[in-house]
Amino acid sequence: MNTVQIHGIPVSSYVRTARMAAAEKGVAHELVPVEFGADSHRALHRFAKVPAMTHGDVTLYETIAIVDYFDRMFQGGTQLFPSDDLAHVRTMEFISVATSYLYPACIGDLVLHYLFPKGDGGTPDRKAIDAAIPKVKHGLAVVDAALKDREWLAGPFSAADLFVSAIVVSIAATPEKTLLADAPNLQRLVDGVAKRPAGEFLVPKT
Repeated sequence: MNTVQIHGIPVSSYVRTARMAAAEKGVAHELVPVEFGADSHRALHRFAKVPAMTHGDVTLYETIAIVDYFDRMFQGGTQLFPSDDLAHVRTMEFISVATSYLYPACIGDLVLHYLFPKGDGGTPDRKAIDAAIPKVKHGLAVVDAALKDREWLAGPFSAADLFVSAIVVSIAATPEKTLLADAPNLQRLVDGVAKRPAGEFLVPKT
């Protein structure tokens, strides 16, 4: 069968989520760099984001679609979207939390200011980062509270844990890692993911 190719950059939390999902399913894959904004990039992802995935004649973009593809098309490994109805909808709930709230605040408004600084003299924009911190704290607190009495967000391990943990470790790689001190349950989640097959791709690499 054709090799799965995930197109993107290794530092991206969404690229890492897709790679973590592949690892959980036992799907061998190749990470292929993209030239951001080029025609070749837009041919893979119509909005010029990452990741995209190619597998034979199939091309997909958007991380949730890629993760669902792995879960549906490859037998064995971890079931990423639980068959139990309530666990399934909880998985979807926390994926939505990750993409709608955690990612914009934690990555868009905080982490990216360190990866691609646009402040004076090429430094991170401290004013923008400080403005983001209350939203980051709120998002972390909400998800941390959901983990108070359970190991994984949906009950059983699921794709939701991949989406959330990839974002949390991105914060840990910045000076704002002290924000995680008030989210011990989230740290426990990350530690748990690190011990699984997904752990190979959990930590961002440049």
